[in-house]
Amino acid sequence: MKLLQHINQNYGGYARELATQLMASIYEEQEHQNKFVLFGRGRTGSTLLTDLLNSSNEVDCDKEIFNRPVRSPQSFLASRENLFSKPVYGFKLLSYQLRNYLNPSDPNAFMRFLSEELGYKIIFLRRDNLLRQTLSKHYAEHRNAWHDKGNSAHRPKMKVHVPTLMNHLQEGRILDCYEEDALEGLDYLTITYEEDLKTVEAQEETIHRVCEYLGIEHFEPSTSLRKITSEALEDFVENVEELRAELKRTPYRLLIN
Repeated sequence: MKLLQHINQNYGGYARELATQLMASIYEEQEHQNKFVLFGRGRTGSTLLTDLLNSSNEVDCDKEIFNRPVRSPQSFLASRENLFSKPVYGFKLLSYQLRNYLNPSDPNAFMRFLSEELGYKIIFLRRDNLLRQTLSKHYAEHRNAWHDKGNSAHRPKMKVHVPTLMNHLQEGRILDCYEEDALEGLDYLTITYEEDLKTVEAQEETIHRVCEYLGIEHFEPSTSLRKITSEALEDFVENVEELRAELKRTPYRLLIN
């Protein structure tokens, strides 16, 4: 099983790239009125925003198309564009994918090329609370479920391995700097999970802003996705007292609540 996962993660992207190019070649060439990229990190609401945007008759928001290496990113992207016929096309690009799989020598130059040469508007997704973001990732891995459509009543608690969590928090701070450098000097729309996506009311206002940004008609967004973590750490963390005690000795103590 691990061998198959290794092959898929390291070489599956090339097979998908070829298949996408073959499929795109039999479609009529698409002319999109506008294009966008959702850029940021996992657990910032990117899948929720994708789902909300795809409830519009004008938007096709694609998945994480660069979650595996490809031979020619620009050609692959052009092929993905051609598979979708709505006026506006977008895709998700997580910052670790830009760093690890696309691996440009200058991430800022890559994002500038995407924006200024290929015409992609950038929507930057972020989260204020790095601790909750990282715990959300750990809990999704624990459940082996990254999203919930409301049909999962059983939510088992996880035991947090604190040293691993601390390492991932440090990695998160490194990615903060990487994203900042990648976007320096570029125009983009910022969406912060806590302010802009956490409630239904905030989601509606955010979609209004995105519609203005993309130049499309306003619409009533809908989604079946639900949060997989509770606001209370006790509800999904088994060793919550140990976690709190360890965090109180770190700069992340202010993020506990």
